[in-house]
Amino acid sequence: MRDVIDVPGGGYRVWLASAGGRDVRTSCGMRMGVDVDVADVAGPLDTLMVAGGLSRRRAMLERELVEHVRRLSHQARRVGAMCTGAFVLAEGGLLDGRHVTTHWRFREELAAAYPAVTVEADAIFVEDPPIVTAAGVSAGVDLALSLIEQDHGAELAPARLSTSTRTFTRIFSREVGLSPGKYVERARVEAARLLLETTTEGLEVVARHSGFGTAETMRRAFMRQTGVPPGAHRRRSRPIPA
Repeated sequence: MRDVIDVPGGGYRVWLASAGGRDVRTSCGMRMGVDVDVADVAGPLDTLMVAGGLSRRRAMLERELVEHVRRLSHQARRVGAMCTGAFVLAEGGLLDGRHVTTHWRFREELAAAYPAVTVEADAIFVEDPPIVTAAGVSAGVDLALSLIEQDHGAELAPARLSTSTRTFTRIFSREVGLSPGKYVERARVEAARLLLETTTEGLEVVARHSGFGTAETMRRAFMRQTGVPPGAHRRRSRPIPA
């Protein structure tokens, strides 16, 4: 859970809180240091944001966490959720009668579990003040920029890096080993590969959910990265029936 407090002068002071104040380990194994136990957080708050994750079911069952989120929601100017963090808000009754979104894989589950909540399909993020929700991690970036624009104006919203495009590209390529464009393409192909292997969605749907505009654009990128088209990769990854 993130507690974002507006700081005079245009910045934000961000606290990362968790149940018991325990550090958080991400799905990729990275440990995130927690600033405070959620039980010790008190308002007023500017923005209360609940992060998502694969442990959404466990978070929903942690009544203490849900109660603290509900308590803090009454002390915050706005309340939001990234990805499956929407389940925690819904469990606390904070989304009843509201329009929201969550990660596309879990939209039907959210709608079925909480019929008083209207889950928007294919939405990047949804604002139903004072509630804001984002579909996933990358959608959360779009939501964050939108909130910055609302708070401080459009001129600050692009999240300036105080460096030129050329310098940024050089630094990124040196540190990552790929240009920004190639890195994004590789990440999108990896996302598409996972969807092809684990779902039966059509190629157009896979292309849209993995960041490609069309199936043809995805096919060309897939060929560059893997040497085979998406359809062939799906067939190779599926076991042959006995």
